[in-house]
Amino acid sequence: MERFKEEVFTVKELSSFLKVSESTLYKYLKSGLLPGKKIGNRWRVLKSEIVSFLKGEKKGLPQRSKENQDQLRLWTKDRDKR
Repeated sequence: MERFKEEVFTVKELSSFLKVSESTLYKYLKSGLLPGKKIGNRWRVLKSEIVSFLKGEKKGLPQRSKENQDQLRLWTKDRDKR
């Protein structure tokens, strides 16, 4: 059996990595703005998906509502100003 070698973040770890509050991450994960999977009652996020997402390489995400697209645009603009 092949071992899973990819790094997986918890919300707390992802918060530190992105320098974003945990409550903001929960909001973005629940709305689909960030890629992640809920396992039981806890979110897990692949580091490679976050890196691809931040680079703008993430393709094939489900269609998002106009409101979610606008929120994402504002969030990424704010992140780029830092």
